Amino acid sequence: MDTSTTAEASLGVYELYATLIFLSGIASIFYVSKNWKTWLTLRRAPGAWRLSRWDFGLFAWGIVCISLFAGVIGQKLMSYFPGGELPIDDNLGLFIICSGAVMQGGFILLFTSWANARHAFSDGPINTRSLSLYQQVGYSFVLLLAAFPIINIITLGWTFLLNTLADFGLPVSPEKQDAVLIFSENADNPAIFFGMMFVAAVLAPIGEELVFRGGVFRYLLSKTGTLPAALISSVLFGALHLSLFGIVPLSLLGFALCYAYYLTGNIRVPIIIHMIFNANTILLVWFFPEVASAL
Repeated sequence: MDTSTTAEASLGVYELYATLIFLSGIASIFYVSKNWKTWLTLRRAPGAWRLSRWDFGLFAWGIVCISLFAGVIGQKLMSYFPGGELPIDDNLGLFIICSGAVMQGGFILLFTSWANARHAFSDGPINTRSLSLYQQVGYSFVLLLAAFPIINIITLGWTFLLNTLADFGLPVSPEKQDAVLIFSENADNPAIFFGMMFVAAVLAPIGEELVFRGGVFRYLLSKTGTLPAALISSVLFGALHLSLFGIVPLSLLGFALCYAYYLTGNIRVPIIIHMIFNANTILLVWFFPEVASAL
């Protein structure tokens, strides 16, 4: 089978998968709408994190410092691995693993240490509702599926806008997030690929959800309403990824994660949603590399 035939077959399977996900998302939206009142009666919104502005400013400064220095520290860590002496441009996969592990590990350490010092686990608390693992996974799948059609439709509009602006000569480019491109380039290297998958689908959801939903969102809840708190924390979450193409869909994902957390009152639900979302993206790159390179 030649390359063009393989690419066409992969595209066909991908389109079928995307269609099933989209239809499942529409069904999930109807399901959530139908059970809305019941879910509201069970809702246990997360407790606000009542920090002083000074304390939150230090927490936010910690997020900025970790984000800025993760790459530098990650580059130093590369020297302890085979091939780590190569320039970063020739070893982006290992660099993503090292810098990503430093960043997400730093986020987890920052939140847990700050939470213990500033009572983030008890002032609120972070989990206001106890859910079984079955309930956590069930909520996660339904809410993520319901968010998929909305995120995809708005992302198409955002991509169209960026393309239009680029056609007029403005310095914008609807390029994919660099990490997604690097995943597709390392799909045939199991060690690098699964190392990147561990960082993206395990460490990142835990670190980013603790910081942005468990920290930033809950702090803003103590200062403003639910909607502004969700919008501000979601935009900050999208901006963290430093991707013009990704800022809108990732901000929408962040808003959905805030909503899931607010609805369930359990931080594990947005963590699981984040894990599923990232793993889905990575597995699509792995199973459909031809499609990933064409998108």
